[in-house]
Amino acid sequence: MKVNTEVLVIGAGMAGLKAARDLQDAGLAVQVLEARDRIGGRIHTDRDFAPVPAEMGAELIHGLGAETWEIVRQQGIATRPVRRILMRGNKGRWQPLEEVSNGDRDWELPVLPQDHESVQAYLSRLRVSPNEYPDLVHRLRIDTAELHEVSALEVAQQVSAQLEEGELEGDADFRVHGGYDQLVHALADGLHIHHGAQVELIDYSGLEVRVYCTNGALFTAPRVILTLPVGVLQSRMVRFLPALPASRQAAVDALKMSDVVKLHVYFDAPVFPPGVDGMVDLDGTPPYWWNASSGSGAQGELLVGWGAGDAARRLIALGPQDGLALALDQLRGVLGRADLKPAAARLHHWNADPFARGAYSFVPPGAHQARSVLSAPLEDRLFWAGEATDSRYGTVHGAYRSGARAAVEVLARIAQR
Repeated sequence: MKVNTEVLVIGAGMAGLKAARDLQDAGLAVQVLEARDRIGGRIHTDRDFAPVPAEMGAELIHGLGAETWEIVRQQGIATRPVRRILMRGNKGRWQPLEEVSNGDRDWELPVLPQDHESVQAYLSRLRVSPNEYPDLVHRLRIDTAELHEVSALEVAQQVSAQLEEGELEGDADFRVHGGYDQLVHALADGLHIHHGAQVELIDYSGLEVRVYCTNGALFTAPRVILTLPVGVLQSRMVRFLPALPASRQAAVDALKMSDVVKLHVYFDAPVFPPGVDGMVDLDGTPPYWWNASSGSGAQGELLVGWGAGDAARRLIALGPQDGLALALDQLRGVLGRADLKPAAARLHHWNADPFARGAYSFVPPGAHQARSVLSAPLEDRLFWAGEATDSRYGTVHGAYRSGARAAVEVLARIAQR
């Protein structure tokens, strides 16, 4: 099979669907290639595990300024703010997160981090001890990676932008009732999507880009948008002809993918404290549990455990059965309920998924410029999107923004002809 089109989009996650949607709405012929038998990428809603949707990947809208709100409002999708979160830190007692976090927004950096510094090295240089870390730093470790793995300069700039845009103010996170996949299905409506189209070679040596798939299909287009995750690009499972320029390949290899584990634990009756949406135990494995049933009206309760970095790696190394056992013991300790027995439980991570190879990207020390290099068009034929190419990397709205940017870049190149 050979298909020719005006624009070819590789990947039917949020970035690829947004790019395709904007380009098709602008009147261009667009084809989308997706290796999986479903759309959404690392957005994957499971409606069979529990009476409420269980999100295998992305679960929350972060901040009132997230660009994905435009889909939510257009489609009339119901949301609910994440309200009361309790945290247990060095003092060993549970406190509302806002009380723990009160001083964070006034925490100013006396000097900027250097490009090669990790968050841990930077704070050490400032002589800030671990028991003095602001809550924002603790949440970084819970959400992304260990503090020695993450670029301090990148984090400082991202947090500054989030504060300016109000993303860290008030109730910043929102749950999507009925499943996060409603957003991707809204974008995908009417698009031409080819499932099972795993790309193995991208030949951009001529005026037309030729994209070869493992199923024998060939797609050609003068312009291609790639939204492949960093982990997939690093695996070399997709080859380029000619090989990517050294600077581009170095940018791909410089970024890292987070190790993240999600645990879904369903109970036939409520077990979380009334009125509490989340509980964070900084020393827990996993450290974060939240109530995914909150506001749904469901009779039972679906709790989600979350761990990144060392906590995730420990659970993954133990395997599904022993990892679940350790996490359930942690949950029993958090709730003070030694008798807790779930009706269903499972452990999930993206590391073993060949089309993801990790949860989402982050910037290690020394790689501050990698995202901007990776996001730039190549030869006016290859355009790049995906959460790793946006300043809000690691988020759905970052992926969405990147798809919109890539579509604008394609339209601008066409207008210059």
